[in-house]
Amino acid sequence: MRGVLPETFLLIVFNYVPIAGLVVAFKKFNFTDGLFKSPWNGFANFGYLFKVGDTAWRLTRNTIGYYLIFTVTGTIGNIAIAIGINEMVFKRAAKYFQSMMILPTFISYIAVAFIDDLRGVSDRREGVLWQGAYGSHGRGGAGQV
Repeated sequence: MRGVLPETFLLIVFNYVPIAGLVVAFKKFNFTDGLFKSPWNGFANFGYLFKVGDTAWRLTRNTIGYYLIFTVTGTIGNIAIAIGINEMVFKRAAKYFQSMMILPTFISYIAVAFIDDLRGVSDRREGVLWQGAYGSHGRGGAGQV
């Protein structure tokens, strides 16, 4: 029973609490009355949105446009990064970069930055990455730093 309580709490906080915000679309919201004391407005807010000219259509067009732009540029960028990592000479460095890029999918960016900082992996003077790539004096076969 103890293992179920945290999951239930997170389910309620992240899935059910935000539903209260959806109520705003159907109310004539007033800051002094608050969310639950403001009078119901029905679909009048949506009618107003579509009557005020091209606002609704512009919002829809912008949403779809941004989706397409981010999808195309994200795909091209991801493919370019994958090809670049695949062509790296230092395979251990490539594995590191792959891990650092996929790790935030599973844990937060703050934890990834902390792990990197704690281990000193990417430190330019004494980090494992720079030691392997450029030798112990900051110079190596790959060129100058």
